[in-house]
Amino acid sequence: MKTIIPDHNYDVGSYQANMPMIIPIIDAAIIIFSLFFAGLIYWQTNEGAILFKVRWWINVWLAGYIILSITTLCFYFLFSIYFKVYHGNLCDKIFSCTSPFLSSWTLTIFTLLLIAGGTQVTVHYSRIIVGSWMITVPILMFIWRFIYIYFLAERFERTRIKTRTVIIGLDESAVHVSAFLQDTSNLSIEIVGYYDDRPPESSRHTPLNIAYLGTLKQCIEDAKENKFDLAYLCMPISIQQRITAVLEALSDTTVSVFYILPQNLFFNALKPTWHSVAGYSAISVFESPHLGFNSTIKRAEDIILSLLILTLIAIPMLGIALLVKLSSPGPVLFKQRRYGLSGKQFQMLKFRSMRTTDDGDVIKQATKDDPRVTTIGKYLRKYSLDELPQFLNVLKGDMSIVGPRPHAVAHNEEYRQVIPGYMLRHKVKPGITGLAQVSGARGETETQEKMEDRVKYDLEYIQIWSLALDLKIILRTIFMGITGKNAY
Repeated sequence: MKTIIPDHNYDVGSYQANMPMIIPIIDAAIIIFSLFFAGLIYWQTNEGAILFKVRWWINVWLAGYIILSITTLCFYFLFSIYFKVYHGNLCDKIFSCTSPFLSSWTLTIFTLLLIAGGTQVTVHYSRIIVGSWMITVPILMFIWRFIYIYFLAERFERTRIKTRTVIIGLDESAVHVSAFLQDTSNLSIEIVGYYDDRPPESSRHTPLNIAYLGTLKQCIEDAKENKFDLAYLCMPISIQQRITAVLEALSDTTVSVFYILPQNLFFNALKPTWHSVAGYSAISVFESPHLGFNSTIKRAEDIILSLLILTLIAIPMLGIALLVKLSSPGPVLFKQRRYGLSGKQFQMLKFRSMRTTDDGDVIKQATKDDPRVTTIGKYLRKYSLDELPQFLNVLKGDMSIVGPRPHAVAHNEEYRQVIPGYMLRHKVKPGITGLAQVSGARGETETQEKMEDRVKYDLEYIQIWSLALDLKIILRTIFMGITGKNAY
């Protein structure tokens, strides 16, 4: 048995490079002036004096469209905070920085449409002007970022003040931290070198690809002389007295210190966060990311999207239900016990795609050319249409749109015995789609290795969860599809 701990990067927090203020300022200008010029261009296509049209449009703009611009800016920058559009440096690759601002803009438009539908204010605005503006803004933002990255970024980079940083100690974590800090371009950090009592030639660890600066004693002396500003302490927790001595010595300086916890200190840690309990510091090891405000955000996402989707698929679902009923004897809906949040059982709904409705202690997974699958069921399973009733489970609160796929109770009891950390996937609500499904880990899991691969993605989803990740998975589900050769 192997332990599954997905890799993830360190969060260097405030030591990410500050983005130039010109970026959000130009984004705001794009949102405002693209709407203004969209109206100006549209109305100038009609006959009449250009100067008269410009004056007339300015009056129209001030009467109503400027309110739309300001409202849009408020929502866009609110969502930008959540998606971290302006967190740290812009990024050095155009496509890697497209997702945050595109997600913020998409959610902004979705929110505006909901408000417009509820207040019936759409009659006051031109659909052509507003529609062209909604499409133009992300295109202009993309072009602006392209210009910045390939023509202006170096100029800002040269003027950026960087934090002089060292690594103290030479264990496995030091190797990984050093490589990460050197390979990550959006950090305001300059790696000076590392200190360790063992010279590079006598260490059993891989020498770091940075300068060796001396022993720990030399480190303390250099710190007092302000030769560096930030230190990452990479020493095994087993030498606590030595760590305490180093920290006491560094407390007599102005150096900022981060202690890197060994990765193997916690087994399958989900999303570690620090807490204070009775004056002691505690780190959460097995905790759900959907607590407090995150829980509210996640539930709001599920309710809004499930209601919208159910409205769109209501008629197709009635058609599917009729086909299922006419194609073979048995109920239209198949109910099966699944484990949900915190391991609590619930009845998951699906359109019946088989001639049997197994829900016992032993359940055979569907295989290729399975004789139990009905004719209509074959197509329902291939295109995931049998999963549509689960949006009712989402609305009820038993499931989420995005999360680890729920397994039959019999399969849960089987795999929890052989896969370490398997039950941790139940720290969040199960989903209709998930990171595993859009990453190829879907369908029959006839081997333990395939199930381990799926669990790995499920735990990684919990570790790195964000609203942006949910939206990305939903978009990948729609555009890439979760159908594939493993869906039987």
